[in-house]
Amino acid sequence: MQRLRSLPFLLCFGLARSPTPSPLFESTILYGQMLSSPWTPLPSNSPELVEIVEMVTANGLRRGDSSIVFDETGKPASPTITDPRKMKLHWTRDSRTAAYTHVTDMTSDGGQLTRQKRLVIFGLLYALTLLWPTRDGVHVHNVVATKDREKAFHIYQHTYYFDKDKSVGDGEECSDDGCDDVDQDSGLLSKLFKKGANHNTLTLATYNLWNFNSYEDGIRLRQFGKLCRSSNADIFGFQEVRYDFSQRNYKGPSQVHHLELELQQYQYVYQPAMLYPVEKFGRVEEGVAIFSRYPIVNHSYILLPRNSKDSADFHQRICLHAEVKTPMLGSVHVYVTHLSLSERSRLTSVIEIGNFMKMHSGPKVLMGDMNAEPHSDSIRYLTGKISINGTKMKGLVDAWTTLHAEPRPGAPGAYRENEPRDHGLTFSTLEDNLVKRIDFILVDLDGKASIEEVDLLDDGVRYDEVASDHLGVKATLTVLSPEKK
Repeated sequence: MQRLRSLPFLLCFGLARSPTPSPLFESTILYGQMLSSPWTPLPSNSPELVEIVEMVTANGLRRGDSSIVFDETGKPASPTITDPRKMKLHWTRDSRTAAYTHVTDMTSDGGQLTRQKRLVIFGLLYALTLLWPTRDGVHVHNVVATKDREKAFHIYQHTYYFDKDKSVGDGEECSDDGCDDVDQDSGLLSKLFKKGANHNTLTLATYNLWNFNSYEDGIRLRQFGKLCRSSNADIFGFQEVRYDFSQRNYKGPSQVHHLELELQQYQYVYQPAMLYPVEKFGRVEEGVAIFSRYPIVNHSYILLPRNSKDSADFHQRICLHAEVKTPMLGSVHVYVTHLSLSERSRLTSVIEIGNFMKMHSGPKVLMGDMNAEPHSDSIRYLTGKISINGTKMKGLVDAWTTLHAEPRPGAPGAYRENEPRDHGLTFSTLEDNLVKRIDFILVDLDGKASIEEVDLLDDGVRYDEVASDHLGVKATLTVLSPEKK
């Protein structure tokens, strides 16, 4: 049984605290094979924080973000930094103690050889909130960054919104349902609406990035980004997003940064699920991400059950949640996951995900690479068709089958020779034909919207030149009864 971690409220202003990048439930690990260590407060004038603020400001200027405030000289103003913290990242084999100890031989003045042991740090994690006040309110930026062993910083989470009714120094807390006075225009939406964006629809997409496979020259990344942009999705859920210390040739080791360059009008939350130590100090980690055009005002994640003795369940899995404030539906709760290759693990994971989703009210969307087909028990549980161990959840709606027939999987004998495969299969683009549907968008719209359109992200390319080994899925929702703004 997981125990609920006592989390600080998300503050919307003044003493704003960024959502803690730790599991929602108490755990000895931060994520797979990474220890959960104490957070250490930092002085706001620390050199590390200055470098992070410079990165955030430069990123905002590059995308033309109006939430970056300028001073009277025309230069970017310095923000107020609140609640800055850092954590040391240690690898663990047993989920309890740090595994690597760096042994250093030292010779004393007397010529005696001594041996000193030091815990190896795979990197550092920083969490902070930046406040840019204006006459009309405060631009609030929540940031999580990591520093690698090469002393380079990488932004893992950057969310922001405009709090139009507060000023720096206020201390009121948001409720569990978020901040009612958050202005949905985070500095970018007015540009989108001027381009004729539909105020009554919301488009979501899920896509497996396929980590760094076939990635050396950046062509695949550009294909992937082009497909994402062509979908015109407002919110993306990505899986297999990596940091890989060895990938220094194309735009650096962080795929979060690569996605941020391709989707410059989006804010984002990335959460690693698993650390893969390579050689002695090499840091490789993989997880999931949520990118949104609209303000992400809260986020959290849970560690899903894992049996490390099961070879099909080697990877730690998570479910990442973000509360997104949208102009058309208000708060929408988005969950992204990448389920285990083990069906036994998937069955326990979907129960945990269902319980996690019960913690939030309003429209909900679960999407990701489920590694399971529609007829599997794990998907049937999520859609309310069966119970597991006496537990049954309110069924989510499979967006694909609301508008399309269920595609036949590519099992032997299912298709005649050279017969085109049914529309809707999503895996694998590396084969002659797609064989199964394992990527899903599942919704509980709380009576506020309907599914207007569902389609695939597919440029028709196959084999070695694909954007991903999966196809993406997108769904467009139409508002039924607009909320009062």
